Amino acid sequence: MKVLVIGGGPGGVISGLTSAKLGCKVVLIDAKPYSEIGHKTCGDAITLGPLNLLEKELHIEKPFGEEVADEVRQLKIKTQKIEFAFIGDGYTLNRHIYGQRLLREAEKYGVEVRPETKAIKAIVDSTGVKGAVVKKNGEKESYNIHAKITIDCATAEITEGVKAIHATEFIKD
Repeated sequence: MKVLVIGGGPGGVISGLTSAKLGCKVVLIDAKPYSEIGHKTCGDAITLGPLNLLEKELHIEKPFGEEVADEVRQLKIKTQKIEFAFIGDGYTLNRHIYGQRLLREAEKYGVEVRPETKAIKAIVDSTGVKGAVVKKNGEKESYNIHAKITIDCATAEITEGVKAIHATEFIKD
C-alpha cells in the first residue's frame, strides 16, 4: 500500500515512519530543502507522555543532547479567555535538530523523502483523495503521486471542495 505524507514536521515524519514500519511504501514531500525540513520558528514544549509512547511503540529514542533546549516541569497556557497548566516533566525542543533526526530515522525504514516538493492539488475520485499533484520547486511541470492513503501534515489546503474527516471528529467525551 502506498502512503503519501505531505509535510516533514514531526507529525508528518512520525506518520511516515509509522506507516513504513507497518509495511507501507511511503513518499514524504516537503517544500523545504532537505537540510531545512523540521525547522520551524516556534519552539516546542512536550511532556514525557507522548515521548514515552513514541519510544515504546516506535522505538524512537527521546530527545537528547542538542535536541533539548530546556527541561520543563510545568507549562502555563494563558489566553484572554482561559488559563491552564500542563504539569509534568518534559522538554522544550530544538525542533530543527530533533526533526532532522526523526527524518533520518524514517529514511532508515524506507520512507522516500522528496524535499523541495509542494502539493498543489488533491487527486480525487468518487471514493475520496487518491494522492496529489505535486511540483518540485523551480520546475515548470507538475506530476502526480497516487496513493491509497494521503496524510496532510502541512495544511497544504489541496483538498478544496473535498469532504475531510478530521481526527477531532473521532474524539468522544
